[in-house]
Amino acid sequence: MYIVDDIKTESEEISLLDLAAVLWRWKQLIIGVTVLLSIAVFVYTFIGKKMDPEKSFMPDVYTSTAFMRIQSGNSSASGALSSLLQQSGLGGLTGGIGAGGNTTQQLAFYIANSNSFLDTIADELHISEKYKIKKFIKTESRTIVKGLIKAKMDEKSGVFSLAATHIDPVFAQKAALLAVDYYEKRFAELGLDTKVQEKQNLEKSLEQSFNEIKRLEQEAGDLENKIAQSGGIKGAALAMEQIKREISVQERVYGQLKAQYELLKVEMASETPVFQILDMPEIPEKKSGPSRAKICIIAFGAGLFFSIFLAFLLNALQEIWKDPVFRAKLLRKREVRHEA
Repeated sequence: MYIVDDIKTESEEISLLDLAAVLWRWKQLIIGVTVLLSIAVFVYTFIGKKMDPEKSFMPDVYTSTAFMRIQSGNSSASGALSSLLQQSGLGGLTGGIGAGGNTTQQLAFYIANSNSFLDTIADELHISEKYKIKKFIKTESRTIVKGLIKAKMDEKSGVFSLAATHIDPVFAQKAALLAVDYYEKRFAELGLDTKVQEKQNLEKSLEQSFNEIKRLEQEAGDLENKIAQSGGIKGAALAMEQIKREISVQERVYGQLKAQYELLKVEMASETPVFQILDMPEIPEKKSGPSRAKICIIAFGAGLFFSIFLAFLLNALQEIWKDPVFRAKLLRKREVRHEA
């Protein structure tokens, strides 16, 4: 038992010594390849940084990000959303509603890749003119916008983000702002937040009721002036009484609407809306990439790995060439070829 363990230990030591010997024998190759590759990558990244960003093969890029919270809607909103997704050919997303999934968040991802969104952003940013697209304008513009704006959902916090990345920080912020504006309008159009819709309807009703009261008061004032000027008009008292009754009715309606409106505001304050902007995009001051230091470190590691692999490969080939049996077989093959 002890003899076997001693043999294994000795074999392992010999193997490690052999590996170390190979590395030492080819140390110049390993150092040379690693250094050359590292220098080449460093020069490549340095030149890319110094070049004009529009022409550089590795320009600095800046990312402007907007953060939003997108909650699940109520049952009626979810039903409307299911219908919308079915019409859009995305019926598969509706399964999340009944199963407790957040289809509203799934919709957010769908919007980011929808043709309507991509075309709107492309038109607002004049993508076809900026990138001088001559053929397949819509398709190429959509592809550029997809690469420009990325949607992401943080599963832990439930925060949805839209990030625009470009060599121009101002352009990146503009793209992100346009994306946020589109999302805000789109979610409002879909009517997923019933409280917001109810609030808007109440505001319209309040405005109409207020305007009607003002109109009736104006009508009553005009009638009083006519009575004062003419000294009395037939049926004026009856007409005035009718107007006052209508004013009283409208004032009661306005009061009820106002009470409903204030109650709704309290309810909305205690609830999280379906769509809520948490942080608007800003002009980025620092670049988001590329990390040239990290690229150089990776290049050094890759160069070292490749050079070690090359050293072992060349060493193996050298050992094979030194093998007399192999050389004899090779010479016989050459002789056979010459004879043929």
